[in-house]
Amino acid sequence: AARLRTELSLLEKRTTRHHEEQQREVAQLHEKITSLTSNNSDLQKLLAHHAILQEEGAISLEGGGVSFKKLALENDSPAAVQPSDADQDARRQERDQLQQQLNEMQNKFSDSERAAEERGRAAEARLAQCDEQLERSSTLTEKLQQQVLELSSDASNVRAELDAANTSTADARLQFQESESRVSELQSLHQSSEQKARELEERAAALQRRLAVSDEDMQRLQQRAGNAEAAVEGKRKLIQEMKEHIDELERAHNTEKQQLSEQLQGQQQQHQQQLQQAQKEVIRLSDEVSAASSLHESVSLLQQEKAMSEERSVQLQDEVTSLKDYWQVEREKILAEQLIVLHQANAEAEQEKQVLSTRLEISVIQRQELEEKRVALEKQLSDAEEERLIQERRGLARLKDVKKQLSVERRRADKLQDKLAQLLADPAVITGFASTGAALVSDAGDDVSSVSSWSMVSGEQRPCADTAPQSPVSCTSEGSCPSETTELLARVAALQTEKWQQDEQLQHLEASAAAMAQDIIAKSAIIQHYCLQSSPAAHNYQHGVSSHGQQGGTVPGSPASRAGMRGVLNRLKEVGGEVANNMAASLAMAAREENSKEMNRRLQALLEETLLKNINLHRDVDNLTQQVQELTILAAGAANGGTGDEAHGGVVLSTEARDDCNGGIVEVSIQEQLRQYETEYGKQV
Repeated sequence: AARLRTELSLLEKRTTRHHEEQQREVAQLHEKITSLTSNNSDLQKLLAHHAILQEEGAISLEGGGVSFKKLALENDSPAAVQPSDADQDARRQERDQLQQQLNEMQNKFSDSERAAEERGRAAEARLAQCDEQLERSSTLTEKLQQQVLELSSDASNVRAELDAANTSTADARLQFQESESRVSELQSLHQSSEQKARELEERAAALQRRLAVSDEDMQRLQQRAGNAEAAVEGKRKLIQEMKEHIDELERAHNTEKQQLSEQLQGQQQQHQQQLQQAQKEVIRLSDEVSAASSLHESVSLLQQEKAMSEERSVQLQDEVTSLKDYWQVEREKILAEQLIVLHQANAEAEQEKQVLSTRLEISVIQRQELEEKRVALEKQLSDAEEERLIQERRGLARLKDVKKQLSVERRRADKLQDKLAQLLADPAVITGFASTGAALVSDAGDDVSSVSSWSMVSGEQRPCADTAPQSPVSCTSEGSCPSETTELLARVAALQTEKWQQDEQLQHLEASAAAMAQDIIAKSAIIQHYCLQSSPAAHNYQHGVSSHGQQGGTVPGSPASRAGMRGVLNRLKEVGGEVANNMAASLAMAAREENSKEMNRRLQALLEETLLKNINLHRDVDNLTQQVQELTILAAGAANGGTGDEAHGGVVLSTEARDDCNGGIVEVSIQEQLRQYETEYGKQV
């Protein structure tokens, strides 16, 4: 509405400016026409004093220009004397000046006529644009009024629905005073009420979207107005260019007139006709001025209509502000209630935090113990690795010694083979071996004292025999290294498997702890939903049930390691962040869900009270039946006071039957009321 006011004010200012400019232009045209008429009268007077011969000279006034072919001025007296050369020159100069003045006046007159026509056309175009803009603004105001009416109708519908909901809650309170069961049915009703609250929220969001769309329409109108102004500026530039082009054409036309001025005649009559046309145009311009005044009156009427539309928009704005105030008040109330709920939830969260802190301390202690064990195992692993490296170094040193001994033995064997080849090559040595063969056979044990070559061979071969037993030692040392490495690898594999098993156990514990945390959060939300803002009897009953559940509940056993507890805490933090986000998102929805939640809570409290009453009634009925049975036994056993006892027993039995009948009637009435409430609530949904 404010934007429309500004646009209408701008349009009014523009129309007034255009009207004033038109009036000024018309006044200027009147002045120019009067000046032109005076100049023409003067010229006619001057021409009347002189006689213009038709045979020798002619005046051409066609197209606004004057050209003299040949003029012969004569005196009025019949006995005229031929003038001198000086008089002829002076007359020629005067004639040229008069011709120039006529040309200038006619040019100015034609220019003024064209400018007046162009200005009239521009004014008409501007007035048409103003009318179009006014029509657009009126259509926009009508659209806005329709949108406001739709919003008011939606608000009335929402109020009617809220009143219907309140009436339904009152009926439900009356109907559910003595209900006994149907808890599952109440849960379904609770879900349907939540759906209804969501639908109301969606309607409010749709209303907000409509308001945003109306704002966007207003912005688009502003953009269109700016585009229209830009188009007007472009048209003005085009008009200026056209004026320049027209000036150029007029100049060319004037040149053509000057060339054809010597050939045209009888333009004085045409000049008079042009004067008449100018007078007609003056009359037409006066008519246009009257039309402009009528347009001004129409603009004033439009201003009045605009004022009426502004008043309507002000009224609509007042209604919108009142609705907004009412909505803000209700929102503040709901926020206050939600703050109370949040404080209670924070207190419970602090208690849970203390419990978790104690568990954390225990887990920290256990983690320290596990770290100490890990450090001891790492030390053992490092010691084993050091021993393995030492043994590997020893084995390498032994291998080097054995390789050196093998190279030495190979060299000796090579030398002995060379000597044997030399000895076998000599025949004298072979005969010596044959002669000494008997001595070798007889004296087989004295190999060391013999001087023969075989004794040398046997003596040289002894070190090989002596060194032969050393090879098993080296082999055993080489075999001991792989066995130790295999043992160490087996230990490392066992430790890795133990570690993997511990990791799996930790993951399982973390998953179970996360599931337990989610269950605890869900149960705490349920407890808050059903315990807060309830009647004192229901609150005491729920408190007793919760304390009984806590006493009878299972206490978790020994906590997991510190890493597992850290994972659990991270999971709890994530779950807490998600819960916080959900709470922040539900704050916007809680404003409209609170009524249905309160209704469900109170109905649940009434159900619990009725259940307690029914339990007490059942107990009383059981006690009465026991008493009746005892009385019947006593009446059967007693013979003397049979009549009185029978009467008393009959009274008791009649009271019991009456109580049973009353209980059955109450149950039937409660069931009927539940069915009626279900049908009514289903229709509303």
